[in-house]
Amino acid sequence: ALSYPKLLEEYNPHAILMDVHMAVLDGHELYKRISSHPLYNGCPVIFISGDHSAENRIKSFEGGGIDFLPRD
Repeated sequence: ALSYPKLLEEYNPHAILMDVHMAVLDGHELYKRISSHPLYNGCPVIFISGDHSAENRIKSFEGGGIDFLPRD
């Protein structure tokens, strides 16, 4: 499996769609790590989650996301 620094280097993304709840690391923490990495190009991050709570939405926006997409 590729690490996020390797993915940033190889693909130079134009946007990132990230689930908030993931098995190893939550999306908010992963975004903090990605955005502090020297290869991060400032592309927009959109969070997605089945957790539609106001707290989760606020955390997504305050954490740097440009949008939040609820899913079922």
